[in-house]
Amino acid sequence: MNDKYKIAVIGLGYVGLPLAKSFSKYFHTIGYDVNDNLIDNLKSKESKSLNFTKYPADLTDANIYIVAVPT
Repeated sequence: MNDKYKIAVIGLGYVGLPLAKSFSKYFHTIGYDVNDNLIDNLKSKESKSLNFTKYPADLTDANIYIVAVPT
């Protein structure tokens, strides 16, 4: 696990969620979304390297941000 980087994936839709899961294999990753129900469901799937949140303040420790939201 590479501790140098902490990645935040903003938006956990059909692009963001698989991206967050893939990055979490190599880096500490935070998945962020505003959908309360989605985050509550994903909390049961958290791991040591992948955490999910609905609170923007939890993103402050990240040093790489990837935005995956609809345009």
